[in-house]
Amino acid sequence: MVMEEHEEAPQPYLRGFELNATCFEETRGLSGSTLQQWAETLAPHLQVWGGLVLEVGAGTGRFTRPLTRCGVQLVPLDRSRGMILEGRRRGTSGYVRGDAGRLPFRDGAFSQAMLVHFLHLVPDPLAVVREVRRVTQRGLVAISFEPQGEAPWSRYLELLANDQGRHTPFPGLPERDLASVVPPDEEIELLTVHDHRHADQMLRWMEDHSYSFTWAVPARVHRRLMDQLRAEGFDRQPLPPSKVRFHRWSAQTLMRV
Repeated sequence: MVMEEHEEAPQPYLRGFELNATCFEETRGLSGSTLQQWAETLAPHLQVWGGLVLEVGAGTGRFTRPLTRCGVQLVPLDRSRGMILEGRRRGTSGYVRGDAGRLPFRDGAFSQAMLVHFLHLVPDPLAVVREVRRVTQRGLVAISFEPQGEAPWSRYLELLANDQGRHTPFPGLPERDLASVVPPDEEIELLTVHDHRHADQMLRWMEDHSYSFTWAVPARVHRRLMDQLRAEGFDRQPLPPSKVRFHRWSAQTLMRV
């Protein structure tokens, strides 16, 4: 199945994930029980196509492990050595290290591929989709999270756009926006999940650059935006729940990319 391991050219954010690998899972918003509920809801939809699933951008495997417990056969792929090492320490197995834009697999090696909160990080997201089309037989599924209210991170990005004229610091596009480029064959709302983080703790993690949306922001601008969030009371507001949506593109539909 694996052709070879590529030594990829540097891309944005890789160093940040290397530096934050050991604290990555603690700073995310879903508790272990919520992740298991998420996996139990998602697994039947993945089992419609069945077979071997390539998880592109698996990170430490926080989505991989609960899905595996639900009987989904996954191969986690990531290009960060630090994230892979931390994932293995936490019990994620079966990793392949590789570049999502040049997947190190033969054509049709997988039944399907899965993207979860990854596509916004890559400079050429459509190249990733084309590679997914090449290595899968059935197609692609993607999971998106849509906050149901104003969150500290969304307000931070709004303030950043006002300050810098940039609506996002990321080079790619979120999974939910892929649907505007290539309409999916299926799109459903899976469930609503609640964020277990305390707002003040999250702002402290943001101040410490624990989240990728802060990594490309100049230090002086970052401090000013964080001061503004605290002035607006985001350290005291409960974090909003998020709706989780499932998107599916068949291999035939992906031919349009």
